[in-house]
Amino acid sequence: EAHEFFKNSLLDIDDVSVLAEDIDGVNNSIKLPIRDVREDVEEFCHKCGITEGNLFNAVFAYTYSRFIGSDKVYYNFTEHGRHEDYCKDSLGMFVRTIPLIVNCKDSSVEEYLSDVSGLILDSMRYSVYPFRLLDGEFGLSNDVTFEYNSDLNDVSGIGSELLVEESSGGLVSDFLCVVNDLDDGYLVSVES
Repeated sequence: EAHEFFKNSLLDIDDVSVLAEDIDGVNNSIKLPIRDVREDVEEFCHKCGITEGNLFNAVFAYTYSRFIGSDKVYYNFTEHGRHEDYCKDSLGMFVRTIPLIVNCKDSSVEEYLSDVSGLILDSMRYSVYPFRLLDGEFGLSNDVTFEYNSDLNDVSGIGSELLVEESSGGLVSDFLCVVNDLDDGYLVSVES
């Protein structure tokens, strides 16, 4: 059932535009703190019946689609993977890489958020099918990745200023966007 879901979800993989390679670029890490918005975001998500993670995935997909000039985008997102009964008592790090093709066609905000949220929840439900097998069958890439780390990373030392630093290297993806929680908002980090 999980294989069938991803087989149907990834049918258009060859038609999806990709992020162009930056041949003269430098590897940078940009950290943008967005303060004093947490309550508003939580209220908006509650009103729409979606999670913060699904909202941030939807915003990322839409922004990415407009950046590359394509209605459909392919990227991977990660989840912790510890909710499965068979691994609850296991030790070690569990991260699932989940491929998504998101259609960012023009629609109402509510319809778009509902569609993306449903896609993400279904993808998470079927994430028991390993990424490495999907990669082998569909020729996937890990070039663009999105993560929302709800209360996972300590970013307490972050102020209110935009930080631009040279990337430390060893990136998981060519383009990685990570959203972390701040007390009153969120920290959006982009590495390329």
